[in-house]
Amino acid sequence: MAGEDIVAVARLNATEFYGTLRQMNSEINSQTREWKAQFSALSKSGDWVGAYKAKVEGLNNVYTSQQEKIKSLRSQMDALSKSSDIKDVNELKKLTNELKTAEAQAKLFDTQLKNASIAYERAQTGIHELATEHKILSEITKANSAVFEKQGLQFTANAEKARRLIAE
Repeated sequence: MAGEDIVAVARLNATEFYGTLRQMNSEINSQTREWKAQFSALSKSGDWVGAYKAKVEGLNNVYTSQQEKIKSLRSQMDALSKSSDIKDVNELKKLTNELKTAEAQAKLFDTQLKNASIAYERAQTGIHELATEHKILSEITKANSAVFEKQGLQFTANAEKARRLIAE
């Protein structure tokens, strides 16, 4: 194969690669929109266990896709690093920046996945519902004590405050 043919094949492979990269980005965005929509719908209906399960599964899929993207970027960078052509060197710089971004996104997805897993476990055990209920009761008690103070019922207001402190 002549040198010009090798360069033509490399350019064709680069074009195919960027098409694949765009497809991967599109897939990641689609997966993200999907789990967010599921989470929103389930949480609005009060199904927190289902909502967090959808979030964990969705983030897991997104994280896996992001890891595949990173692997693909590294593979393409390895292929380009063997070339001394100035266009390939510039392409390698672009891919390096793309890799840094992809790795940062993967770390973000990993952190979100860990937090969602914790929230999912809490939802399964009912801690989330208890925390919400506690917050509501605390606000009610606080409002009651304010009303009693305004009415001049200091003893009753103090009793409400004491109940709130005990509950906390």
